[in-house]
Amino acid sequence: MTLRSVERALRCADSGLEIDVRAVHFPDEPVDAPWLADMPILDRSILDLGEFARPRRLPLLPDVLAGFGDPDDYDVAVLTNVDIAVQPLFYDLVQSITEDGYDACSITRRTVQPAFAGSSLARLAATEGTVHPGHDCYVMSPALVERMDPGDAALGVRWVGRTLLWQLQLYASRFRSFGDLHATFHIGDDRVWVDPSLADYDRHNTDVARRLIERLIEEHGRARVERLVSAAPFVAAIESGGEVVTPTARETTFSIDARPPAGGAQRLIFSANPGRSGSEYLAELLGASPRADGGHEREPTMTGPWLRRILYEDPRASYEPRRVKTDIIRSELDGMLPGRAYVDTSHMFVKTFADVVFDDFPHDLISVVVLRRDPLEVARSYFALDFCGIRSRPWIDWIGVPTAPFAAFRAEPEEISDQFDLIFGALVDFEMRTDALRAVTPAVRWVDARLEEITTVEGAGELFRALSLGPPADLESAVSRRVNARDRRKSELEQPVDLGYVRERLEDFLHRFGHREEVERFRRLHATEVAA
Repeated sequence: MTLRSVERALRCADSGLEIDVRAVHFPDEPVDAPWLADMPILDRSILDLGEFARPRRLPLLPDVLAGFGDPDDYDVAVLTNVDIAVQPLFYDLVQSITEDGYDACSITRRTVQPAFAGSSLARLAATEGTVHPGHDCYVMSPALVERMDPGDAALGVRWVGRTLLWQLQLYASRFRSFGDLHATFHIGDDRVWVDPSLADYDRHNTDVARRLIERLIEEHGRARVERLVSAAPFVAAIESGGEVVTPTARETTFSIDARPPAGGAQRLIFSANPGRSGSEYLAELLGASPRADGGHEREPTMTGPWLRRILYEDPRASYEPRRVKTDIIRSELDGMLPGRAYVDTSHMFVKTFADVVFDDFPHDLISVVVLRRDPLEVARSYFALDFCGIRSRPWIDWIGVPTAPFAAFRAEPEEISDQFDLIFGALVDFEMRTDALRAVTPAVRWVDARLEEITTVEGAGELFRALSLGPPADLESAVSRRVNARDRRKSELEQPVDLGYVRERLEDFLHRFGHREEVERFRRLHATEVAA
C-alpha cells in the first residue's frame, strides 16, 4: 500500500520534476514495480556485527545511504522507510521546501489506524490521524548526504533516525523539522522495537548513537550538542561514565530536566486557563513585547485525539507520542534569537502537554500565567457557544467533561443534571490540574493574573514585571487591542443566557457537589464572584 502511494505521487508530481525512486534491498527481496530503480543489493546486515537473541536481518543505515550514489547525479535526496506512505503532492511539497532555501529538513509522519475490516489507500490518506513524535522522512542536499556518518546504526531500531537528525541540525545551512504537515503517514503504530526480547538491538544502536555524540562534542562543543533533540541523556552519560537513561511512558516525572532549550537562554511562557478567559488577548499582549514571540494555540494544538487519549486512557500511555509538542517547540526555538521568549497561551497546556514540557525543558526558564476570569462570565460564554451542549459538537476536541474515566474532576453520569454541570465540572477540572502541576514544579515561575486586571494599563504593566519581560513601547495601545473573535458565533447560535440564571446553576452545582474538597476549594477561590 505504501508503494502504491509513492506511485500515485509520481503520477501527480509536477511534469518538470525528474524523480528517481531507488529500492535498496537484500538479494532475495524482489523489486516488482517497474518504476523502481533496482539499486545495488545489500550484502550485509546487523547480524554481521554480532550475535542477537532473536536474529533479525536489519539493514545498516550507511549501506542504505549509499544507494543515493554519485552526488552529481541528483539535486535533492529524500530518505524514507518502505512503510512510510506519501500524499499525492509529496514531491511538489519537497520542491517547495527546497525552493524556500532549506538544504535539509525532517518531515514527521502522521499515524493512521485502519478500520477493523481494512481501509482503502484513499481513506487512509484522507484520515487526519495523530502526529508522530519521531523522525522518519528526511530531505537533504547531495553535499549533506556525502557528509552523513551515522556509524553502523541499524534500521528498525530506536535512535537510527536521531543519528541523521543530529548531523543535519549541525551541518545544514538551513534546517527545519516539519512536525505539522500531513505529508506522509504510517499505517498503525506497532513499535516493534519496544519488545524486551529485542533489547540487544536497542543496545547496539544506543552504543552507535553514543559514539556519534562523543564525536560531535569534540567537533562542536558540549553546549551546542546538548541542545540537539534527545541528545542530552547521551551527553550526561558520557560525562558521568554511566548508562544512557531516557524517559519512557512508565517513568514520567516532573523533575527539572537537564536538557536546555535550543538557542541558549531562551524562555518559554505558557498559560494555565480554562478557555474563554482571555487567552487570545494574553497572547496579543505578551506578543507585543519586543522580546517575545507570542502565539495562541500554536501548532500542534494538542486538541482532538490528544485530549481524548488523556481523558479515556491512562495518560502515561500517550506520554511519548505527546512529546511531539516539545520536539516542535525546540524547532521553533531553533529559529529564534537568544534571549527571546516563546509564548503559547493555549488552554490545552494543563490538559494535554504541560507534563512533557516540564520534563523536557529547565524549569527555571519556564513561566506559566494562571489566567482566570469571573467563572460566571466564563460559564455564560461556554453556554452561549453551546460548549458541553448537543448543538455544537466540535467542543469535544478541546473540553473535557467530568464523566470521562480519567477526568481530574470525576462525576458519574447520573450525577449530571444539565449542561451547566458539565461546564462547571470542566472549570473545577482545570483548577485541579493546575494545582497538581503547580505542586510539583516549585522552580517554575507561576504568575496569577485576572483578565479583569490585565486589561488595564496598570495591570498589564504588573504582568510584564512579574514575568521579567520587557513591555511594549506603547503599552496603552497593546492593551486596547482586545480580542473576542467569537461574538459572531455566539449570535449565530442564538443561545444567550442571563447572568443571574448562570449564578443559580452555579449555586445548585455547589450545593450538590460542595461536599467534595476540590469543589470547596473552587468556591473559596472564586468567593467574591460567587457571593456577588
